[in-house]
Amino acid sequence: MMPDFVLNSKRFHEILYRFLIGRWFRLDFKKEYKKYLEKDWEKLYDSLFVNRIREDDLTNNQKNFILRNISGSSVLEVGCGAGTMIERLAKRNEIKRIVGNDISHEAINYLIKKFKDFSKISFIKGNFLNIKFRRKFDTVLCFHVLEHIEDCQKMAKFLIKACRKRLIVIVPQEDYHPYPPNYHLQFFNKRNPVTKLFSKRKNILKIIDGDYILVSDVSLLLKVKTSNYFGIIYA
Repeated sequence: MMPDFVLNSKRFHEILYRFLIGRWFRLDFKKEYKKYLEKDWEKLYDSLFVNRIREDDLTNNQKNFILRNISGSSVLEVGCGAGTMIERLAKRNEIKRIVGNDISHEAINYLIKKFKDFSKISFIKGNFLNIKFRRKFDTVLCFHVLEHIEDCQKMAKFLIKACRKRLIVIVPQEDYHPYPPNYHLQFFNKRNPVTKLFSKRKNILKIIDGDYILVSDVSLLLKVKTSNYFGIIYA
């Protein structure tokens, strides 16, 4: 509802974010990130985790939908954050192996302590793109991560590579923002559908509580050329 000159004003966002987020937030992130080394990314997301405004990015409706679509007995969550989805997965007896990954060392150290009594849960620190898994996972989860990634095509390939059966992805439904309050680099909407990253798979796309949720059966590779909107269901 605000005019463009306000939305594009750095000074406006400096004042706004100082009160809403805090001085630790890097307003010029979009201008700086191309110079970042691995340690810079880790430091950035350590800060984001320590100063997190909310514990959970997922709603109960989204979690229930995710649980209904888990396939198999092994699950990998990329960008697991505070582990609220892993907490729900841990209660499922049919799931025998859960691995969480996050680039934030603060997040992983927190989760190792939180789930120390669960033998079926383990965690891996670091950039997902640098990790080589010995075995694939039946289901791979990736929630509120792709919007933070510059090379989404590369990330999508790695997610598919780690997955045996089903991939479940969540991204926010949002338009471009010059000074996003959340370190977003990608903005998914009807003009930039997340499905284009997985266009050769059979996909179901839903909108639940304002976010896109993509369920992709990675084992079902389409043999014919299709549009990016093949198999999409909006709800």
